[in-house]
Amino acid sequence: MALAYETNRPQKGTVDGQAVSWQERLLVVYSLSLARQLRRNLNDRLSRCMEELVELSPPRARGRRQWYELEGLQAAVRSLLKKHQVEGLLEVSYEREVVVQRQLRRYRDHPARREETVRYVVRVKRNSAAIATARRLLGWRLYGTNAPSERLGLSSAIWAYRGSPCIEHDFHRLKGPLGIRPLYLQREDHTRGLVRLLSLALRVLTVVEHVVRKGLKATTKTLSGLYAANPKRMTPCPTTERLLSSFQGITLTVVHLSEGTIRHVTPLSDLQRAILALLGLPCSIYGNPAQPAPPIPP
Repeated sequence: MALAYETNRPQKGTVDGQAVSWQERLLVVYSLSLARQLRRNLNDRLSRCMEELVELSPPRARGRRQWYELEGLQAAVRSLLKKHQVEGLLEVSYEREVVVQRQLRRYRDHPARREETVRYVVRVKRNSAAIATARRLLGWRLYGTNAPSERLGLSSAIWAYRGSPCIEHDFHRLKGPLGIRPLYLQREDHTRGLVRLLSLALRVLTVVEHVVRKGLKATTKTLSGLYAANPKRMTPCPTTERLLSSFQGITLTVVHLSEGTIRHVTPLSDLQRAILALLGLPCSIYGNPAQPAPPIPP
């Protein structure tokens, strides 16, 4: 999963006017999967940047821009290197190419002379040594903690840091979809009750997401139709918010007549049935409300 080692460094500060010192543990972690991903990204950025640099000076043809001034071309090259974040990783050179050469005869006060029109062409290649150095630095992370090693070992600390995105995602849900706003409450018990209530809702969202993803992983399947902008997009890790949004539009229609009551529920789609199956819920939970109500005894 990762390569790691740790070291200590002394720290000191002032708390309430008193000097405090402690030993801080530094965890130096090299993630194998992160390094592979970052190296692929680096290679893609290098390839795209090289293509765009070559396109700055295309072969001469009608409608193709040519650079007749070196300063403007150099500014465009620097902009592309900064855009793709590959400064220092590519070696760029400029070649002066004569486009038109004419011999002008003497005319009145103008002596005979040779007139030239030149353009500048970009030549680019990879800086192998700089790229190798950049690749060696990818995938490293530095974590800090003051927890003693007896309570939080190196492996446990790495797992704890790796789980932090899930915790941050839960906080985002509390602030976003669940809309926690305890600051507008005046009483402490009201604030405590709101936080506990929304904590239950957060657990429901988390459990639903976990169950569906676990079921998809066990069956090596994916879900499609969750993204309105791209219905064919497939994902093995759907969020609960998208799962719930797929059930929008289900309508229970109740018509009261003198002969009785008619109920009708919008038929479930294949996606909705698949989600219910992954959650282990029967489709009848949407069908039962459509069944006629039993007659009321006189």
